[in-house]
Amino acid sequence: MTFNVYVDGSFNQKNNRVGWAYVIEDERSNKVGYFDSGFLDTEIISMRQVGGELKAVIQALVYIKKFNAKMNVYYDYEGIYKWVDDAWLAKKKPSWRAKNEWTKKYREFIIDNKKNIARFEHVKAHTGIELNEVVDRLAKEACGINSK
Repeated sequence: MTFNVYVDGSFNQKNNRVGWAYVIEDERSNKVGYFDSGFLDTEIISMRQVGGELKAVIQALVYIKKFNAKMNVYYDYEGIYKWVDDAWLAKKKPSWRAKNEWTKKYREFIIDNKKNIARFEHVKAHTGIELNEVVDRLAKEACGINSK
């Protein structure tokens, strides 16, 4: 079984919180089937919304693994894929080198769990893709940004 999973992160500079969220698409209705979100206020805040993007993918993968399933990852921040693209494209090195503790951990976790990821798919942010808009709103709300 393969699920479509939308991920996003956000940063609230007023309270120094990073929000993360993921949404799993219900295959029958193409609507939200499950979602989760939260915030971080640890040292990862130095990465701002990027930290939330990474956390969202990791949390979604942890959830998907419970079902021994795979996920298609839909993301709007290109680092989600570019830190790990060598593992999918048989390249000698990724497009982006993981330079800090968080990107290194992300890369390692994703590659260690590669069997649970079917593919990565980039979607443009704020272009009306329904579930990408939903996950964006959830990540903002998680860190205390009221989106309308």
